[in-house]
Amino acid sequence: MRPTLAAILTAGLVTLPGALALGASAVMTDFEQSSGFSLANVDGQQGWVSLGNSPTKATVVVAPVGSPSFVGSRVLELSYGLTGNNGVIQGTVAGPYMDPVGETGSQTSVTLTPASAGNRYYASLWYRTPDTPVIAGATYGAPWGTAGSLFAIQPCSDINRQVWSMFFNTDNTVNGKVGVLMDDYWTDIVVATNLNWGAWYRILYDVQLIDGLKPDGTSNDIVQMSIYDVNGVLQGSAFGTSWEEGWKSGGWGGGTLPRALNTIDFRARSFVDNQFLGYVDNVAYSNPEPTSLVLAASAAILAFRRRR
Repeated sequence: MRPTLAAILTAGLVTLPGALALGASAVMTDFEQSSGFSLANVDGQQGWVSLGNSPTKATVVVAPVGSPSFVGSRVLELSYGLTGNNGVIQGTVAGPYMDPVGETGSQTSVTLTPASAGNRYYASLWYRTPDTPVIAGATYGAPWGTAGSLFAIQPCSDINRQVWSMFFNTDNTVNGKVGVLMDDYWTDIVVATNLNWGAWYRILYDVQLIDGLKPDGTSNDIVQMSIYDVNGVLQGSAFGTSWEEGWKSGGWGGGTLPRALNTIDFRARSFVDNQFLGYVDNVAYSNPEPTSLVLAASAAILAFRRRR
């Protein structure tokens, strides 16, 4: 049976090169020199944006020693910039835009998403935690007592985030582990509690943006986040929902229409100037409508065969 793009990305068999857009329905980035990336601030490179007023710094650097072969020779380093820049809630470090997906009539900053664009969003990326425990300058109470906030991954539009997941030092000391929460506007949902420092993990998102709200006025979107280690062993998985309840009230900017998804965003949250927060690589997100799925799957299979 021919594998789908989602199956290929989940299995981690192959990484397509560059900041590659397939029919504008899939974006895939490996930060390699062969893909046009330089060892410098990622801003302006192959469609990536890193705002100068952001608290997040993102630089393409040489991959850390001992990284798995699938990582390649270059990665994106994340660190906290200056605390005075905190307050930017989207576009902090954002990848190239794909065709937006969302509910009927969903909104980005420049267009309304037609219903035919689909309502399903998949994302896959690798994240390497810092070598040693990071002591953050900001703490968070639930569910670990006094956790240090590190950074957030935010599947989002070019208006602001729709999905928010946060990484923490679970007790904000040298004895803490790396924990992950999803924040769905009202609730903190634990995804993982015992990730190691100095280790690579695969982060997967499957987001369904469903028309309307629940009868009680809360979000009916479905978000699944899963985390695997380099051996493919599941470290944590959880279901939550999106921030659409807040957006539909007209809060947080952008009006009352539901938000589309067309990129992914990284936001530093440690509140310590110039603090290193880890690396990301092989960032991919897609809107798997049938035509682009066939193209993407065919390209991935060909690339995999050439590597053998």
